[in-house]
Amino acid sequence: MRRAAAGLILFVSAAITPAPTWARPFVYVANRDANSVSVLDPYTNTVVVNVPVGSANQLAGSPDGTRMYVTEFKFAAVVGIDTRSNNVAVAFDVGEEPGGIAVTHRGDRAYVANHSDNTVSVLDLAACVSTSTPCASAATIAVGFQPLGVAITPDDAAIYVGLQNAASVWIIDTADHHVRAEVAVGTGPRGIAFAPDGARAYVANHGSGSLSVLDAATTSVVDTITLGGGPIAVAVAADGRRIYVSNDVGTLQAIDPVGRQITTVAIGANTDTQGLALLPDGSRIYVANKAPGTVAVIDLAQNLVASTVRVESGPRGVAIADVPQPTGSATATPTPTVTDTPSPTPTPTLGPCVGDCDHNGSVTVDELVRGVNIALGYAALDDCRTFDRDRSEMVTVDELVVAANAALNGCVEKD
Repeated sequence: MRRAAAGLILFVSAAITPAPTWARPFVYVANRDANSVSVLDPYTNTVVVNVPVGSANQLAGSPDGTRMYVTEFKFAAVVGIDTRSNNVAVAFDVGEEPGGIAVTHRGDRAYVANHSDNTVSVLDLAACVSTSTPCASAATIAVGFQPLGVAITPDDAAIYVGLQNAASVWIIDTADHHVRAEVAVGTGPRGIAFAPDGARAYVANHGSGSLSVLDAATTSVVDTITLGGGPIAVAVAADGRRIYVSNDVGTLQAIDPVGRQITTVAIGANTDTQGLALLPDGSRIYVANKAPGTVAVIDLAQNLVASTVRVESGPRGVAIADVPQPTGSATATPTPTVTDTPSPTPTPTLGPCVGDCDHNGSVTVDELVRGVNIALGYAALDDCRTFDRDRSEMVTVDELVVAANAALNGCVEKD
């Protein structure tokens, strides 16, 4: 144990150089009626800033966390917000009444469902660098009647487009834009999301109050789960064991896709629940409530509304991005806004000493390895927050040294 820990100290001291950035999550809410995007800090559940964006409708972030793309429903446009400055950095012309938007996992393309045009716009994200002149779409794909939701497969090989008034999903090849299949689902398909392995797609059918389960290999519906009400948006847990659906009757529904059990969390009557987004660690989900202009923060361990955050009027889409931050910068103090209920600070309870990930009073070599992986950027800080001794949202060499000393000498220094 002593030799392994000492060797790890030497490796850490030699191998780790200060990284240019670290990242932390922020929540983005498209307020269509207020022409803005609210940026929420999930550590405090407060609004940091409201970014002016015309008729903000739906959102999708770039995989590197530097851009949040927003469809402008009334202006036939998409804008890209620089998440580090919270300013609009790029703009695109698209079709009429753009709704859903999806960005490839490579970050090179975005696909936008244009509700009134019956088209999907293809955006070349790398080619557009300025707002001085909006960039044209790289291509336009003709689809069926009133496309609304759009999602891209985990391998970026196809997009799934929900046709609101055609009760179907079109599966379109991203290489040459040919239609692979047209799959009949329930009425009024809205949100679409994939299982992590891409084997299943889940479609929220607003009109028929159901969730269609599509087999990606056979491009066919293999199950239909009755939900009731008006399902809107869909998110899938990172392990694929839960599907979350927002319902406009004022609920969030958590579904076991194997056993088909449904857990319902009441958000509130007459809230007109809309989009949702799941934190990367799976602890909480953020759900937009159009009627009161709020976002419900749902604790998924307890299946209850932990906090309600006031945003601006008419929130629709919600998305989360891990935004790069300057090295060594302190967590910004957010500008608070009115919250309807007290907002608990979600900082996890830390262990008895630095590096004690499982809170058992000792630090093992395996835990030291986890700390090194966090410091190198190979693992998220949430994998073991006890290494973050100074609450800087990063793990330094000094903190790894303290943890290694705890491994060698016991947890005598408290965190």
